[in-house]
Amino acid sequence: MITFPPYPDEQITRDITARIWNERAFDTNWRRAPEVARYYAGDQFNFSSGILAAQPIAALASAASGGRYQVSDLPPLRLASSLYTVTAFVFFFLAFRLLFGQASALLAAVLTATSTQLFLDSLYARPEGFMLACFAVALYALVRGITARMPWESAWLALTGQCCGLLIGSKAAMKESPNIYRLIDLADPFSAQAADLLVNTYGWRVVASEPSEIADLAAFFRGVSALLTQYSNHHAPFGKPFSPVWDRLGYALNQIVAVHGVPHLVLAALGAILWFTSRPLVAAAVVTPAVAFIAFFSMGPVYFERNFSLYLPLVSALCAYAIVRITRQMTGPRLIAALVGGALFVMALTPPALMFSRVALDVVPRQIERLNDLFGMEDALAASYRVPIASWPYITADHVPALAEAAMKESPNIYRLIDLADPFSAQAADLLVNTYGWRVVASEPSEIADLCRPQATPAAAFPCARLSLRGPAAYARNRSP
Repeated sequence: MITFPPYPDEQITRDITARIWNERAFDTNWRRAPEVARYYAGDQFNFSSGILAAQPIAALASAASGGRYQVSDLPPLRLASSLYTVTAFVFFFLAFRLLFGQASALLAAVLTATSTQLFLDSLYARPEGFMLACFAVALYALVRGITARMPWESAWLALTGQCCGLLIGSKAAMKESPNIYRLIDLADPFSAQAADLLVNTYGWRVVASEPSEIADLAAFFRGVSALLTQYSNHHAPFGKPFSPVWDRLGYALNQIVAVHGVPHLVLAALGAILWFTSRPLVAAAVVTPAVAFIAFFSMGPVYFERNFSLYLPLVSALCAYAIVRITRQMTGPRLIAALVGGALFVMALTPPALMFSRVALDVVPRQIERLNDLFGMEDALAASYRVPIASWPYITADHVPALAEAAMKESPNIYRLIDLADPFSAQAADLLVNTYGWRVVASEPSEIADLCRPQATPAAAFPCARLSLRGPAAYARNRSP
């Protein structure tokens, strides 16, 4: 089994899981999770339904391990995330088969399976795997409901609402997603079906929130307020908070292109146009929410690509649909049409497949090896300069004055910074060198630096470049080489 270092947010899932099983307390407030409370002191219920949904699978995995793993250990919790992702793939295939046909669904399955972003989401004990499963089931049920031939089949919309409620309970940002599913009946938005969907969405939001939120609504709203503050300010290095809207949209598009490649996205756009021409009502109900959701979060000062993971399979499905439509509408020999379709599919598949193979076969398995390499560089630096080495977390220019002042009072250390090759890292290093007189004594570029930005997940999980600097006071007191 491949082991890799923990992702920072996984401690939230572990802490709350341990509390659930040790104290029999179904309380998902981060404030009462001991390790998490050390760096997040406020009330917060984010991830609630995702964490609770992981418990049965983690418990079974723990029992099957024969005592090797506790329920709150990472392997059982990560297994839950992976299984929910697999479940999502099954329901996406079923939904796309109804929407686009068997051939498009099969091609979409291959394209979706090479998504680096979905692969990374499935690895960690975070809520994304469960959220993807909820969204896939919701989409399948939505398609069954809006294409119903018998009156009783519209009851599928109740399941859509239930899954959307669980989505909101897992991540507060998802509240923007189910709202726009009211497009299910554009001709009559006040129909009984639309009301049924809406009632189930917010009814199941209450169920998903579990008793601790309901019992302490004040704490819940304090947590929501904290999230709104995070998304309305800047959360370096994720996003371009001080840039105009068009620059933020370009930043988000750059990340999406990095994951999928230009041919994939161009064909997806063409697929959306072709779908609108053939089934405008269904296309509007499915595509419009995706475009609105992605645009909404791309324009904000904070950019987390994980928020868009739900819609990536739809992008692949539209790409596959375009390939199939183009192939079937070609006149002439079938062999020529098949060759054109195959060429388009290879063009769409190659960029994401290359990135996926690199991440799955090299980056993830070698994370611990790369961390050990960084520690080895740190030891060599300490031996060369004969001074202690101190590591700072990721910092921005806002942190520099206080850190530089504190460092002047300490022993002559070398400070190592995380460099994500982003504007914030560069600004902080420039300020230390040109304003405070620090010197760069070592630069350790990462061979995966291109993956660290602009994707949020690799930046937080993978060993990125390090920059080692030494303050002017250290040079004055100890002039080592």
